[in-house]
Amino acid sequence: MFFRILDRMVQILTWLNPPACIVTQRKDSHYIMKANFQNGDIIQKKGVKSMDAIFNRTSIRKYKQESLKKEEIDLILKAAFSAPSAKNSQPWQFIVVENKDTLKDLSQMTPYASFLKDAAMGMVVCADKNKNDSLDYCQQDLAAATENMLVEAKSLGIGSCWLGVYPNEERYLALNKYFKLPKGIVPMWMISFGYIDQEEAVKDKFDSSKVHYEKY
Repeated sequence: MFFRILDRMVQILTWLNPPACIVTQRKDSHYIMKANFQNGDIIQKKGVKSMDAIFNRTSIRKYKQESLKKEEIDLILKAAFSAPSAKNSQPWQFIVVENKDTLKDLSQMTPYASFLKDAAMGMVVCADKNKNDSLDYCQQDLAAATENMLVEAKSLGIGSCWLGVYPNEERYLALNKYFKLPKGIVPMWMISFGYIDQEEAVKDKFDSSKVHYEKY
């Protein structure tokens, strides 16, 4: 009863003042709803805590042979677009790949991507130099977007792995040629996604010796 009333409150608030409310839905145990009011108060009900998704995320290279749901792919992409970027330039382009033949081709673009052929989805993350001419700065923005996707995938129960491409010239030129990318679009790396089919070896990576307060 409480949650039904809460749902109705959010619907009414969204109708009265759309900019003040954000409603997000996840399926099954990954359902979360937030109403962000102008005074900063937040109402939240059941869902995976974002910090848990960060702390428990690990690279996954073995996937079940099941397609991802469209709504899951959309949430992963929305997470990417929520990342910060210099002057909000959003200098990124994303190529989403589910075709098995294409995934097989991509798995041969780098010696470390063989498992990409078995993924449910692959993604090529590209820098858009038409938005920011500096690849060094583009990399920072794209890295933020990529980490958001990895964390969102984890919160949805989806495994992922980040596969380096740039600055290896052979790799990024091969991707450029394969997708016939227009001028100014540079493939920086790939990501594999899929439902997890391996034991997750989560590591505690915190190392206090690398933290320096006030001075090195």
